Amino acid sequence: MNHMQMQDLIDYSDPDEGGENPAPDSLMRVLQAIAKLLGGEEECWMELQAMVTRMGEGSLKRRAMSCEIEIIPPQIITEVSTLLKEIDDITIQEECPIALPMYKWCQSIVEERFIMNEEQHLVNQEKLAAIPVPQIRAISSPRARRHRIQPI
Repeated sequence: MNHMQMQDLIDYSDPDEGGENPAPDSLMRVLQAIAKLLGGEEECWMELQAMVTRMGEGSLKRRAMSCEIEIIPPQIITEVSTLLKEIDDITIQEECPIALPMYKWCQSIVEERFIMNEEQHLVNQEKLAAIPVPQIRAISSPRARRHRIQPI
């Protein structure tokens, strides 16, 4: 995101307070999704703006580049998926084109995590299949037959 695009995001006003240029719902959802994926708790417009405009070590770009997909908890992926399910590329493009690359990034993280979960599930199934099943031998000694429980 370049400086001009960042400025465009900053120019939006808080949708809860009204104003001349309220941030579109799709932008709010995308920024909330990014915050969740990066381990943040940002929810309101002021916090989301601060997340976008932060510079240096804690900048959005650096945090996104150092995001480790494999450690994102499944419940976060579910929350992000829920946040994004009501919007699509066309909606984003119409309401806030600057948010489209961020939306695509979130989608790719969610999809990658789902693939990782499926692969892990397959590995677990293979490991279970490799465990030998103990064989139970029938006991045929006269003493064992005397103590055998009879079905009711």
